[in-house]
Amino acid sequence: MVDYFFVDSEMHAWDPHDPDDRLPVNADYFRGVFAAMERHLEDEGPPLRVFLTGRVDSLPEYGQDVVVVVIGDECGRPPLYAQDVGITFKCYGTTPQWEAQSLSLRPLSKGRIANSLRNVARSFPYVVWTEAEALKRRMWGKSVSPVYEIPLGYNNQAALPVKPISEREIDVFFAGTIEPQPESLFSIRRWVPPPKTASRREMVREAKKLDRNNPSLECRIEVADSADDSTFMGREEYSSVLMNSKICLVPRGNNVETWRFFEAIRYGCLVVAEPLPNRWYYENSPAIELDRWSKLEVTLKNIMNNQLWVKKTHIKTIKYWNNICSENALTKYMAKKVKNSIICDTKSD
Repeated sequence: MVDYFFVDSEMHAWDPHDPDDRLPVNADYFRGVFAAMERHLEDEGPPLRVFLTGRVDSLPEYGQDVVVVVIGDECGRPPLYAQDVGITFKCYGTTPQWEAQSLSLRPLSKGRIANSLRNVARSFPYVVWTEAEALKRRMWGKSVSPVYEIPLGYNNQAALPVKPISEREIDVFFAGTIEPQPESLFSIRRWVPPPKTASRREMVREAKKLDRNNPSLECRIEVADSADDSTFMGREEYSSVLMNSKICLVPRGNNVETWRFFEAIRYGCLVVAEPLPNRWYYENSPAIELDRWSKLEVTLKNIMNNQLWVKKTHIKTIKYWNNICSENALTKYMAKKVKNSIICDTKSD
């Protein structure tokens, strides 16, 4: 038996099997994961409580029968309560990423350095606390509750049949928001913009240059100010256009990791992204990684001139989604970890 809860400021019972049971956040990806997980768990296992949350500081309840899935926290902090529950799965990793690829004073690098320093400062007390708690359990001869990193999945995307890449009409696609440059000369964001803002400004500039210089390519670059995203592309339109695109540009968000990566992969698009973190689910990723968006035009022209490679990468991308990142793949991964960490420990007791 498995009971499911969503935890924000309070704890709410949640039924992932009921599509009408909505949450304050869009959790369709984990709805599919949880709805399938029972099939992979042994019937004789103990009752479990599964918490879906964005909190890393505390939970309303604890216990070795608790499975926690942390879907927020872009700082990459390990949960303080990790040793008070049976097992934890966490998006955005469990350690902050040092994002500055160089120490040059380009706006993108300056923003990355500032963002990295902020995340390290926010994470440091959490890392110290969780390591100390794990050490105490080892000293007392107790087992340490594990924390596993997992992919973000998609956010707000329709379930569409995958369209063959040769039938897609759009060559290059991006849709997203970019914070406008502050008018005040005294604003720190004017001189040190956040890495999301700097990255997307640079990417859009290079994408528009690509469009101007290559009229044979069908490029669709949709940009809105952050303050105006209420009028931006809706779920159905975004999903339809993405499925009709061959290549999806995936600049970073507030974190290096972004839903857009998994949404594009899910639809079999060729992904052009910034360097990806060192996480197990990015191993053997089919994404084309650029350390600078200034390389975009040369890279895409080479790609589009090799249609056989495009088709092979499209097939590889679909396999990568199905085998590594899909709901079914993550279900198997999580169920195996739960069996090893909770069910086996219960039987041994």
